[in-house]
Amino acid sequence: MLLGSAITSVAAVLLAIRRGNAPFAVWNARREPSKTLRRQMGQLRAVPERVSDERLIERVRAQLRSPYLSRPGLVDVRARNGNIILIGAVLEREVDDLLARLRVVPGIRSIKSCLRVNGAGALVRG
Repeated sequence: MLLGSAITSVAAVLLAIRRGNAPFAVWNARREPSKTLRRQMGQLRAVPERVSDERLIERVRAQLRSPYLSRPGLVDVRARNGNIILIGAVLEREVDDLLARLRVVPGIRSIKSCLRVNGAGALVRG
């Protein structure tokens, strides 16, 4: 119990310092540590990371090259203002894993899938 409270307090102080509230960080963390931490974590999550479209395309292509996608070359990736568009062909068993991995990539605001889903058969560029 004491260790958890200490960790919460330290995390609240570090988040406050990161946000530029260093003078009040320690006082707020001691006064109500869990409430302060929850509020600051919510504020950090509310600000999406700004990433260039080129960088987002690189991040998405890195996920496509993972061992879970059998033919990453068949998927074209486009980005505009953090919105990703996937065009191409994938196997049915790969779609859910691919989209789940892309949802957690920092900087992506939305994903539009224009993927052609094929059964267990061969993938054909088209």
